[in-house]
Amino acid sequence: MPGTYLSHFLRSSFYIVKTKIKLFSQLYAEDPFLFSHFTLERINPSLIRYFIIAPLVIGIILPFIRRRFDFIITFTSLHTLFAVYLYVCTTAIGLKIPGTSIKWNYVNIFTGRPVEYKLSYGPFIFDSGWALSLDSVGLTFVLFSSQITQLCIMFLMASPLDRLIEKQIILILLCQFFLINCFLVVDLFYFFFAFEGVLIPLTILIGAFGSQPRRIHAAFQLFFFTYLASVVMFFTVMYIHSYVGTSYIPDLRGIEFPYKSLLFLGVAIPIMVKTPLVPVHIWLPEAHVEASTVGSVILAALVLKMGAFGIIRILIPLFYEQCVFYGPLITDICILGMFYASLIALRQTDLKKIIAYSSVVHMSLSTLGFSIWQ
Repeated sequence: MPGTYLSHFLRSSFYIVKTKIKLFSQLYAEDPFLFSHFTLERINPSLIRYFIIAPLVIGIILPFIRRRFDFIITFTSLHTLFAVYLYVCTTAIGLKIPGTSIKWNYVNIFTGRPVEYKLSYGPFIFDSGWALSLDSVGLTFVLFSSQITQLCIMFLMASPLDRLIEKQIILILLCQFFLINCFLVVDLFYFFFAFEGVLIPLTILIGAFGSQPRRIHAAFQLFFFTYLASVVMFFTVMYIHSYVGTSYIPDLRGIEFPYKSLLFLGVAIPIMVKTPLVPVHIWLPEAHVEASTVGSVILAALVLKMGAFGIIRILIPLFYEQCVFYGPLITDICILGMFYASLIALRQTDLKKIIAYSSVVHMSLSTLGFSIWQ
């Protein structure tokens, strides 16, 4: 069995690499100066829209596709390739290919308005529309999430293929849809929609496909902690929209809200739960232990990063004074949490619990960096 498992895994890996090489070869044969066209001006906004909603659409229609596993390999390869293309178009990495005229676009979301595509895909509820920001920070997370999702699907396809594997792939694609939206939207309401929406497929992934007997309890604990905090964030977003008339984040910068400290806490507490920081980290070790391997990877590698990204996207731009004022308190919480989680991790014998508590440590360290940043 281990030999069969390894052969399936290697065959899937080889097929994905071969598909990427073939696609690059075809693109380069059609256009030898392909790498000279890495500019955002050449990207059709419709392609970005399709890139975002593609995981949702594919997840819905996947049960009705014949040879669905070959199709999902091709889709994840193309999706990751486009994520790489967007990342290269947007991020300044100091690369210069001889003989080409590459225009690198670097966008700093702290100092100025980023490159934005305001798509006419909405509004769903508010009049602000579905606004996207193609900035280097968000696309770094998008590229990371696309690559991790592809690896998770490849890992699942290395095991014997059946209906349970297909359902897990659908849930992973739904997670990817919410993750990409969270990392790209610059509208406060749609950020909340993606920030909390990812927990629905994640809860099912842990509760239905977990590997331990207490998986239902772990899924309920995850649901209870995160959605209790999301209620606070929902009313905060509603109040901000009713006061200003829009939830478009760049338009909210510099506005003095009444009860701004309470609004800051209404956004900071859900981010603190999602990160998570001590003492609201209780749900994480249980979820890690009870989840399957793929669920643990998505939880540790992607979902926890949404909390750190929420600090970058919302807290610092909209509540900078409150971040400075509460900075010492956040610093103390992070330092105490690092020592507390480290000492508990040293006592664990379960690998997943070690990963869970070490995740608390490294996310506390990341939050500590934000709290001391001026």
